Amino acid sequence: MLQNLFCLLFMGISFIYSFAGRGYSAFMGRYSTLVGSAAFVMMFVGSNTVKFLGWRAGALMTPGMMGLLAAPFFICLTGMN
Repeated sequence: MLQNLFCLLFMGISFIYSFAGRGYSAFMGRYSTLVGSAAFVMMFVGSNTVKFLGWRAGALMTPGMMGLLAAPFFICLTGMN
């Protein structure tokens, strides 16, 4: 449920800052491409992390990256007028 709320916030904010309908579509196209590329790369990085650093480092990587990537979003969210 929290993920759905986060997605709604992200979509709403990105729609507000888009210039027109085409701008929003172009933004979402670039965003989807970057997310897919990052997921593809992380499949290989994640498996090698577990192989070389162990399960603990692999398990701690997910919450660490989520916190690192969510911090700028929520800073921007709280700084909006």
